[in-house]
Parts: sequence; structure tokens; C-alpha cells
Amino acid sequence: MTVARLRYAGNWDPEPYAWTRFSRWFQLQTGYGLNVQTIDMSDLTPQTAPVAILTGTAAYNPKPGEVDAIKKYVIAGGVLFVDVAGGTGAFEESARTKLIALAFP
Repeated sequence: MTVARLRYAGNWDPEPYAWTRFSRWFQLQTGYGLNVQTIDMSDLTPQTAPVAILTGTAAYNPKPGEVDAIKKYVIAGGVLFVDVAGGTGAFEESARTKLIALAFP
């Protein structure tokens, strides 16, 4: 299964080998492989991957093209996971109020 990791102008990759390790563990546990692809958030489309992961640790301001891409992706049936690496904080707040709220008012 293809999983899209979303790159943006911020701390999108706080744990560089986490997905490499997780994909190996996932395959050992389930027998299913993950094809983890890193793409720019503004380039996300439903054809990219059925699941997209947005990870962060610090506040950020999404660009209008990123908000539009997320909205179109989810409306078309894509699944977006927001990964607040390290717990709650500035990333959670900005993802909730500056991305999700703008995409889905």
C-alpha cells in the first residue's frame, strides 16, 4: 500500500527513520508492505496514495495551495492522518486552526 508523507515548509520530518522502521515492523506483523513516498503537500492528489501523513512539531502557516490540495484529497476519499510528533502543542493548534478549519469551514 502506498502512503504519502507530506513535505511542507516546516518540521515535516522530525524523526527521519521512523517510517522506514515502521514499514518494516508493519510488514513483519501483517505481511503487507508499505510504499512510503514523500511528496510536497501542494502536490497531493487522490491518485498519489489512499493514505497521507502530515507530521509536525512546530507551528506553521499552510499555503493556499496546500489547503486546497488537502480539501480536494479528503473530499475525493483520501485519508489524512495528522501526526503531532512529540505530543500536543503548536503544530496541533496550527494544523487544526490554519489547515483543517480552512479546508473544512
